[in-house]
Amino acid sequence: MLILNRRNELSDYTLYSLGLKDQGELRGQFTGLMQGEGVESVDMEFTYEDLMNLQFRVLAPTDLYEKTGTFWKDRSGDPDFLAGKLAEAKELKIVGVLRPAEGAVSTSSSGTVGYRRDLMEEMIRRVAESPVVREQLADPGTDVFTGQAFHTEEIDVLSLVESMEMPELISLMEEKGFIPRGMIPDMLKPLITKDIVKQFVQKGTVMIEGNTLEKNLEALGVSDESRPSAILIYPKNFESKKTLSRKIREYNAAAGEEKAIHYTDVMELLMNSVTTIVNAITYVLIAFVAISLVVSSIMIGIITYISVLERTKEIGILRAVGASRRDVARVFNAETLIEGFTAGVIGIGVTLILVLIANVILKSVTGIPNLASLPPAAGILVLISMALTLTAGVIPSQLAARKDPVVALRAE
Repeated sequence: MLILNRRNELSDYTLYSLGLKDQGELRGQFTGLMQGEGVESVDMEFTYEDLMNLQFRVLAPTDLYEKTGTFWKDRSGDPDFLAGKLAEAKELKIVGVLRPAEGAVSTSSSGTVGYRRDLMEEMIRRVAESPVVREQLADPGTDVFTGQAFHTEEIDVLSLVESMEMPELISLMEEKGFIPRGMIPDMLKPLITKDIVKQFVQKGTVMIEGNTLEKNLEALGVSDESRPSAILIYPKNFESKKTLSRKIREYNAAAGEEKAIHYTDVMELLMNSVTTIVNAITYVLIAFVAISLVVSSIMIGIITYISVLERTKEIGILRAVGASRRDVARVFNAETLIEGFTAGVIGIGVTLILVLIANVILKSVTGIPNLASLPPAAGILVLISMALTLTAGVIPSQLAARKDPVVALRAE
């Protein structure tokens, strides 16, 4: 099955793998990149009939080896040998095209190829029953590729880079398994210099192991369904994810380090990154808000103090008719409370209007409705505004209360 993304697209890698794009073109692009040239992207279109007519033949990794004398040889570079094996190989064909369903939030894969479990099980069986794998498992101490006993060879790569020519060094690194055989096309090998290799080799001595039984079985594609290399779990929601994480932690605590399950919570890593970014933005916004609150509180205090200076004679009249210092302070405190209440109500009203406008804009951009909202406890913000203005007016109100009535009456 061809699995498209939600825009009905396939990746370039899949197109090259399926033969829909010339692999020779890919090598040319890689050569251009090595020489500092740009790569021009070309859009391609295919009909449903074009895709349904695709046919392939599948080879097991063990099909690429042939016994010559007492050991097995990799014949993947022999075109005639490959042609003969392909003629005998099982034929596969594209039987359908898939794409994410409408409304799907995420998918496990897209822009690639899918196949049935039956194919995987058959390939595992074919590899396990192949003569080269049977011979290797029958004599686990001998390397079937060399006919010699397994051993580990220590090689100083930095010294090799200095002492050998690059073609010989690349061949040795492929032979020892340091890099996969055929990973570097022959046409690109002349472009690789010693300086390039040194960039990928750390300072000091780098040791290269020779073939081992495990490496040989991996190269031959030996797998065991009862011992998967990884298990992918897709929780349906965050509560299920938390439950899974908790159960794994409980199991690890009881099982010990040797039998512990080591897992990667991709969503948690993603959420931690998002949370870090959001927290950083939040702290910056809090800093700006704090600065604005301090400045506004100072301004409220100044305005109240100016009000005290402008109404000094009124303060004197109040004191003359019998008002106490506390009564005078209450007058100005009441004014600051009214200012705080009015400012809070206006702020909430303006915010509600801006939220409506923001939601319209955000929905048109992201497709998510009601992204911005004002919390139900917004009324508390009015109380906070009143508390701030009251605090800012405390000092000016106390100054007004302590004015001498006689001096205040003489003020103009």
